[in-house]
Amino acid sequence: MNGREINESVGVHRLAMVFPGQGGQTPGMGRALVAAYPQARRRLAALSSVVDVDLEALLCGDALERDPVSVHLAMVSFGILAWEWLTRVHGLRPVLLAGHSLGEITALACAGALGADDAMRLAAARGRCLSEACAQRAGGMTAFVGVPLDRMQAGIRHWIEATGCDDLWIVNLNGPRQLVVAGDAARLQVLETAMNQLGLRAVPLATAGAFHTPFMRAAAAELASLLRTIAFAPFQTPVVSSMTGRLLLRHESLATHLVLHVVKPVLWLETMQFMRRAQTTRVVEAGPGKGVLVSLARSIGEWKVGTQALENFT
Repeated sequence: MNGREINESVGVHRLAMVFPGQGGQTPGMGRALVAAYPQARRRLAALSSVVDVDLEALLCGDALERDPVSVHLAMVSFGILAWEWLTRVHGLRPVLLAGHSLGEITALACAGALGADDAMRLAAARGRCLSEACAQRAGGMTAFVGVPLDRMQAGIRHWIEATGCDDLWIVNLNGPRQLVVAGDAARLQVLETAMNQLGLRAVPLATAGAFHTPFMRAAAAELASLLRTIAFAPFQTPVVSSMTGRLLLRHESLATHLVLHVVKPVLWLETMQFMRRAQTTRVVEAGPGKGVLVSLARSIGEWKVGTQALENFT
């Protein structure tokens, strides 16, 4: 997409809103939002009836299960609530949306391409499919930080090739100094030790399995049948895909796109680079906590962007 096309897509405004995925959840993460947003309990009750889960208890309780289904439902319902609160109460008008991995379902719902009820059904089904795939093939994920991205990629790829490892993959390119590797858990531990010796810091992630890898092929195949039953609509707000780093242009292709999303890497760095080229001047993260995604946005060189996490609005 050239500069003219970007300007036509974004218009005169420069606000983007981003939605985190798995890993952003914390116990009680919805309490402040539910207290601040007058319609929260009514909306959560309506969404709860769709998936037969008490979402208010899930978001506001003292404990949060780490299984993929609970995490999927928590993050998507939280994101939908946050979107409504920020747009209806605070009057924000984003012209670009994006979601990191699971967060792309939330972004599609907020963009009008996917109904909120269907987004919750899809979140539950995606979580269930991933959980079943994890049970069939155990795996893990580790983030690596500490040196420029190209050096990390080169070092990890060299180690994978030199050891003949065929069950580890680079799955997330998150920022200029952060990527994630996923695959066999035992192999990951060996890789962590090897990379530490090269000056990379390994941060094992608390995930249920090796997401965005071929380990999830069974999940993708099962999810495909559900996605064929969902009616997608034209975008009301443009969405930048975290799988491609480009705008999603055709809602008719979203079913296929979301199937591939389960097994393909997350190109979040490219997603943010698109926002930078689109002259975005402010990024708001509609997720719990202090804002991992806005921190990554601030790490992009030559991008003078203002950032806000949701907690700054409460």
